[in-house]
Amino acid sequence: MATLTVNIDDDVKAAADRLYKSMGMNLTTAVNVFFRKSLQVGGVPFPVTSGVRGVWVDPSTLLHPKRGEDGVAVLPADWDDPEDDVYDALYQ
Repeated sequence: MATLTVNIDDDVKAAADRLYKSMGMNLTTAVNVFFRKSLQVGGVPFPVTSGVRGVWVDPSTLLHPKRGEDGVAVLPADWDDPEDDVYDALYQ
């Protein structure tokens, strides 16, 4: 069993402790749940986004694919890797 030491604000620790106690867990169990879920999903188990609001995206940089008669997006031909046949069955 390994030991992990972290620094956290006192008020955050107290609030988290109360939260997890209300769920029947202590902080050690909560951290283990977090790590196990991270391993299960292959990353942070919730969205991690910028705290900056109102980020502007230049619309000219967005891909607006052409659509076929059936309304399905037709992606640029140079996106297809000829060595990768994963999507070939979709177009038969």
